[in-house]
Amino acid sequence: MQTGTIVRRNAGQFIPNEYLERLLAANPHGWGAAIVTEEEGEKKLLLNSMDEPLTLEFLQDTLKTFDKQDIVLYVCSSEGGLSKSDLSPHIIVVKKDGDEEIPQIVAFIDGNFPGYAKKDSSHPSEYHLAADYLCPKLEGMYEMADGDLDKVTEQMKKPFFRKELMLTSVSRGTITLVCANGTSLTFAQSDVSAEYPWGWVSNTHGYASASAKKEEVKTETKKSMFPSRSTVREKANVQPSAKIAEAVTPPKTGATVIRNYTVTKGRPPSHISRSERKDWYKTRIGYLPPTWEKCCEIEFYLEAGKLLTFSAVKKLGLDAAALPALKNPQRGEKDVETENIPQPEVTEREPAVTREVLPIMSPDTKKHITALMKNPEVQKIIAGNADMILDPAKVQGLEKKFADFATQVGAKSIDEFLMWDFGMFYELGKAKPDGLAVMAWTFRNILAYHRTKEVKKEVTEQLKDPNKKPSMFPSRKAAAA
Repeated sequence: MQTGTIVRRNAGQFIPNEYLERLLAANPHGWGAAIVTEEEGEKKLLLNSMDEPLTLEFLQDTLKTFDKQDIVLYVCSSEGGLSKSDLSPHIIVVKKDGDEEIPQIVAFIDGNFPGYAKKDSSHPSEYHLAADYLCPKLEGMYEMADGDLDKVTEQMKKPFFRKELMLTSVSRGTITLVCANGTSLTFAQSDVSAEYPWGWVSNTHGYASASAKKEEVKTETKKSMFPSRSTVREKANVQPSAKIAEAVTPPKTGATVIRNYTVTKGRPPSHISRSERKDWYKTRIGYLPPTWEKCCEIEFYLEAGKLLTFSAVKKLGLDAAALPALKNPQRGEKDVETENIPQPEVTEREPAVTREVLPIMSPDTKKHITALMKNPEVQKIIAGNADMILDPAKVQGLEKKFADFATQVGAKSIDEFLMWDFGMFYELGKAKPDGLAVMAWTFRNILAYHRTKEVKKEVTEQLKDPNKKPSMFPSRKAAAA
């Protein structure tokens, strides 16, 4: 069982040590934090989490370093083993920039969410709430807003959004959403939360102050010199569109009618072709669920008894956010099967390269790698090789002992292969796995060698500046600017 506390520290404020001591004593096992900073005129989310105790000294040092920014913090207590993936903040929405995924919305979750607990899962209900509800819900809103985060956050401030989020918890629940544009919103129903001059907490842990105000539903807006950086609870006078004002209650069982909208369940006919089956799913929900080949059952919308297609839902724009959430499997891998990829014409002078193949691993490959990393023998090998990163001589010794990839193929240097695209690596791995393995080994040794330089440089800097302390956020210099 995992319990936790969410704390929002307002910029320029100081959290009393008495509360911090109570907070850390009640939550000694792990922590996570988020902050919005500005780099080169662009706002960014900085995140970090650790499955280890948070010390008072480390926390105070962080609060002083980032005294000009709001900070949202989560600390937790766990009866069993703790995984970093179970810690808030949970990444909900990302923006793609090439191969990089830049967080746009993250969630801090604390409370009772029994509807999302899974009997055979090692993850707590907060993890599944984020993965099974918040991700598809907010990803859909982000997609409908064409990636405009400001439009999404405006929609999140509306009463119907709060109402739907609060239906996920029983007796007590807090969900704090932090966005890369500087907006932070907290949705809470609790008798142990409180607002203080220095911030807000989901659990007071017995700390009392004359200036604290207990809250159930927050409607006031925190004053700030910069509104985009303030923590907005919601605008109570904003009303949803008349068209879907009542479409805010999640479906119960079977088909639930809300005005002219109906949420129903179904699966494609077993006799239709593979291509037709894909179209059946995409028409209703816009993507292929992971088990679509087995004709898995999904939920979709009907309007006045007729199918409300995914394209029709998108036309509703942000108003569609008030539709009841569909409880469907998460998106599967992108459809990159050979039959759907236009192949380049291959001649004797051209390599047989599928350049449209995306750098995405199949579910089977992910499971294989996960199982491999959990193998005790593999763990023993990794532990035995770990000290190599701190020993440049050992890394160079490996290069002298074994010929690298470039040497074996007669190339001048490994740099010639940095310009390959993913399709070329993919083709080499399919045709000649040993070639790709040797290439990966060479890149691994290069990376290890540079890591040794970084470690040596870091140790040298620490010796030069003995007062330098570690930071809760890796990009400390940029964030503090």
